Amino acid sequence: GARIIAVADKFTALTEDRPYRKKLSNEEALKILEEDARQNRIDKKILDAAEIIIGAGKLDGRPSTLVIDGKEIKR
Repeated sequence: GARIIAVADKFTALTEDRPYRKKLSNEEALKILEEDARQNRIDKKILDAAEIIIGAGKLDGRPSTLVIDGKEIKR
């Protein structure tokens, strides 16, 4: 559960206005999260699932399947 919260919390922080900066687009936030996953700061599997849910750059109208730990999840 904590790995899911880590991705969701950071995504929310990046996509909300802050006193010191404007919010980022979903695409900009996901680029930052992808770098975090490459550096093992967040779980890549959780990020992959979040990208499908968020829809930025992943949902293009074509059927696709996410595989997590060998289990297929169709969208």
